[in-house]
Amino acid sequence: MRRTKLRPIQHQLDQQGQRLLESCLPSNCILRPYRPDYGLDYSLEMFAPSHMAPQAEETLGEHLFIQLKTVRSPKKGSLTIHERFNVEKRLEELDRSAPMGKIQTISKAVEDSELVTIERMGVGQAVLLVIADLSTQECYFVCLNDYIDRILMPRHKDYASRSSRSLHVPIANSLRSDLGRTALRWYGKRAKLFAAFVRLQYQTQQLLELRDDESFMDVAGHFASRILTYDFWDDLEIWPVVGIYADALRTFHETGKPGPVLLDPEEPDGKRPNGEPHPVDEVLRLWELMNLLAGHHEDTCREWFLPTAVGHLTCYSGRSHTGSFSDNLLLPRIAKSAVGNQPSSRKPSRRAR
Repeated sequence: MRRTKLRPIQHQLDQQGQRLLESCLPSNCILRPYRPDYGLDYSLEMFAPSHMAPQAEETLGEHLFIQLKTVRSPKKGSLTIHERFNVEKRLEELDRSAPMGKIQTISKAVEDSELVTIERMGVGQAVLLVIADLSTQECYFVCLNDYIDRILMPRHKDYASRSSRSLHVPIANSLRSDLGRTALRWYGKRAKLFAAFVRLQYQTQQLLELRDDESFMDVAGHFASRILTYDFWDDLEIWPVVGIYADALRTFHETGKPGPVLLDPEEPDGKRPNGEPHPVDEVLRLWELMNLLAGHHEDTCREWFLPTAVGHLTCYSGRSHTGSFSDNLLLPRIAKSAVGNQPSSRKPSRRAR
C-alpha cells in the first residue's frame, strides 16, 4: 500500500496551540508568526480605538514577543513562596522560617538554548512564555526575560549548566482574566517606559546643573513639553503614581508651578522666608521623583506577575486563580507606597537660602 506524507503529532499540537492562543487574546491585538523561529514564535502588536476615525483602530506602538508551548495535560502543583532579599543586590537568599504562602503553578521545562537566547535580548522588550493548556482551553503566561533575570540567574550560579530548567507559570496568569489583560498592556509599554527613564535621567541631571541659572525655568518648561508627549501618562492605572506626576507636570507646564505637595516635608531649607516652597525646588523635586521611577521599576515592578515574594504580595495574595483581578488590585497600593516618601539627596539652591 502506497503511503502519503504524514502530519506528525507535534504539528497538530502546534496548530491547536496557536488557535487557542488567538482565542485567548483581546480583539485589539494582532498576532504575527515568526518563521523560521529561533526562540520567538510570535510578535504581538496592540491597538486602541482611533479618536480620528470612527470604527477604526490605531496602533499604540506597543509590542511584545511570545514563545508558545502547547501541552495536552500540563504538570500542575503548589509552589511555596518565601521572602527573600533584593536579588538585584545579592544572590538569592530565601527566608524559609515562615513561608509567605503558596501559588498554584504549571511546571514546564524550557531548553537552556532558548533561555540563553532570551537572556541575550536583554529586558527592554518583554518576551512572554505562554503555556497553551489544551485540557482546560486556557493560556497561561509569565515574562520570560524577568523570570530569567529575577529568578534563574540569582538562584543558580550558572542556570545554563543544565540542558533545561523547569519554570513555574502561575495559573492566575490566565490571558483571558482581568489580570492577564492588565499584564499584556503593562508589558507592551515596557520599551516606552525604558526610553522615558533614560530621558528623565538626562533631564534631571541637566536641571541640577542649571539650578542657579536664570535659564532654569525655560529649560524645565522645554523639558516638560518633550516628555508630556508620551502617551503612557494616563494609561498606567496599574502604577497610579505615574498619573500623579502627570498631573503635576501638566500643572507646571500651564502655570509654571507643579505644586508644593511634592516637596519633601523634612527639607525646611527648600522654602522661602514666608514658609512657601521656592519654585526651583518644586520643579527639581518633581523631576527627582520622576527620575526615581526607573529604580522602583527595577526593584518592584519587574517582579509583578512572577512567582516570587513581591509577585505573591502584589498579584496573588488573598485571591484564587479564578478571582477577579480588579477585586483585589493590590498592585497600585504597592507601587504607590514604593514611591511615597523618598528623601532628596540634593542641597537647597542658593535662591532658596
